[in-house]
Amino acid sequence: MSNEKQPFDLDNLTPSSENLFAKISVDEVFTRRNRKWGDKPSAQQLLVKNPAIKPKWAEKPIALHVAEMDVPLAPAVGLEMQDLLNTNNLGYISHLDGEAMEAAYVRFAKRRWNADVHAYAFRCMDGVIASITAVVKATLGQRIEHDPTATNMDGRAQYEGTVMVFTPAYPQFLHRVTSGHSLRQIPFTPAHRPDLEALEQVCKELAQHKPQAPSETGYNAVLVLCSPNNPTGTIYTREELTQICKIAARWHVRIVADEIHSPLEPKTAEELEAPHPYNYVPLLSLPEAGEASAIVAFSATKGYAIPSFRACLLMASEDPAAQDLIMKFTRREVEEGTHEGSLVEAAAMERGDDWLDQLNESIEENRLLLSEAIARKVPHARLIQGEGTHLTFLDLTSYLENTCWDSHAGDALLENCALVCSAGSDFGGPQWGNWVRVNEATNPAVVLEAVDRMAEWLRTL
Repeated sequence: MSNEKQPFDLDNLTPSSENLFAKISVDEVFTRRNRKWGDKPSAQQLLVKNPAIKPKWAEKPIALHVAEMDVPLAPAVGLEMQDLLNTNNLGYISHLDGEAMEAAYVRFAKRRWNADVHAYAFRCMDGVIASITAVVKATLGQRIEHDPTATNMDGRAQYEGTVMVFTPAYPQFLHRVTSGHSLRQIPFTPAHRPDLEALEQVCKELAQHKPQAPSETGYNAVLVLCSPNNPTGTIYTREELTQICKIAARWHVRIVADEIHSPLEPKTAEELEAPHPYNYVPLLSLPEAGEASAIVAFSATKGYAIPSFRACLLMASEDPAAQDLIMKFTRREVEEGTHEGSLVEAAAMERGDDWLDQLNESIEENRLLLSEAIARKVPHARLIQGEGTHLTFLDLTSYLENTCWDSHAGDALLENCALVCSAGSDFGGPQWGNWVRVNEATNPAVVLEAVDRMAEWLRTL
């Protein structure tokens, strides 16, 4: 597709012939049985909640919440799956699978971002969130609620550490990943960039109030970095990442990064004036990552729309302590990835570049459609569409404020429009209550139908 973007005719929608999302028909989208579409509420449930909802909407809820993409498989993925079946090769994972996945990722990063990624140690684990949670637990210790003087079975003291997160942030980072330790949210700046001064101040405060019983690793705090950010799509610049690493190193804070959305960069180099085709910077390509004892979790499952293939690369920076930590993990702490998952992801990264380019252009086309439809039909809404991901963060404050739906945007759209969105409050608290996260990675006609429903209901307020 050309980088020359033309305005959409919203009344006579004709997606580009290369738009991957248009290749899954509207009828097929609504009959998919994955979590995104299979777990949506029934018409009966919606009508019980709100008898006044339009029956035709209740009969066809639109799922915009789970971060899955409605796209055809990348050819490289399909071929690898077929090869696994043809060769009856569906066994347990081996170290060879992890090595293949790590080598594929290093080559992928070099081609895609001109980045030299240095994984001084790596493991192939089950999933990104499970891996990050395990790293937080291993770094800060397992906190026991209500009894800070209690000990582990092996006699090690328990205490409360701190997990820092830039917000708004993926809900799992605010709950599961913290593993019972204290959470410190560090809000983005109004421009949706990391607030480095605030990060420095929080780290300084934590250093001045260390727990009485420091963790066995010597770390009292972890910064969990979602890169790119979910839900804003913010891609951190090289300078931002360098400064984050220096701050973390200065105050003895370990960085644990989730880079699962990194292949998704819908804005092109011409639009961003980037020096290479895409502008993402992998954390482990920076020499400063070792100073922050950084550990990175990456999976190709989001970028290639294959979340059921469980495999995550957990990679350590140059710091020996980071390497030692991940190499000591046992299956009791975090499960290994799968044989087929690691091989399919490796194949996608080795041979799926053209498909990924087309996907990113399709995401850009869909997000332009969404932004233009919102501007015309819901003109007082605000939206954040960052440089990465296939997600839009939508602010409906101008419509919901001082109504019975104030601070409950997710419930409002579900119960009145049958739109299943992720509630903004889940990404950082009630201050985001009038926001929702929208996944635009579906057939363009479905995106437009969602905006039409929203606009029709909001006009009644």
